Amino acid sequence: MTDFGQRPSTDGATEAKQDDVLTALGILHTDVASTILALIDGVEGALLLLHTDVATNVVGHIDGIEAQLATLEADIEALTAQATHVLVDNIQFDDDPTSYTAGYIDVSAYRDFLLLISVTVTNSPTDIVIRVMFSDQATAGHLFVNGPFGDLRYAAIAGTKTEAIHGKCLAPYMSVYVLATGTDASNSFTLTVKAVLTR
Repeated sequence: MTDFGQRPSTDGATEAKQDDVLTALGILHTDVASTILALIDGVEGALLLLHTDVATNVVGHIDGIEAQLATLEADIEALTAQATHVLVDNIQFDDDPTSYTAGYIDVSAYRDFLLLISVTVTNSPTDIVIRVMFSDQATAGHLFVNGPFGDLRYAAIAGTKTEAIHGKCLAPYMSVYVLATGTDASNSFTLTVKAVLTR
C-alpha cells in the first residue's frame, strides 16, 4: 500500500496522479496568492484614493470656512466702522465772514454722530452759534433742536472751548450752520467742527 492507500501499479499510474495533484496544488497556491496580492493592492489603492479624496474635501471645507470667516470679519468691520467729516475747517469769523453753512454729508448709513467742536477767541466778540441741520434731499435743511442743539452757543467770555456732543442721525443728510455776532477785524472766533459718524 502507498501513502494514498492504493496498490502500486506496474506502470506507475499512482505516482503520476500524485505528481498531478501536487502540480495542481502548486498552481492553486500560486493563483490564490496572486489573487490575494491583487486584492491587497486594490484595497491599498482604494484606501489611498479615499485618503486623498477625504484630505482634498477637508482642505476644501477649511478653505471655504476661512473665506466665510474673512467675509464675516469684513462685514463686522463695515458694520462697526466710523467715518470722520470736517464740516468747518479752522474758519476765522471776523468782519467777513460772520456766517457759514457747511456742505451736506451723507449720513444714511450711520446711526450716531459725535460733534467735535474747537473754538478759540480773539479779543472780545460776542458769541458764536452752531446749528445742526438735517435734510431728506441734501437741500432745504431743517434745524435740529433736540437737547443742546436747540441753542449751541459759545460766548467769548467762556474763552477757548473743545467739546464733543452726541446726537442721532435722523435723516439721510446732515450739515451745520454757523453764525457769529460781535465780530470784526480785531474781535473774532476761529472754529473747527467735525462729525464722527458711527454705524
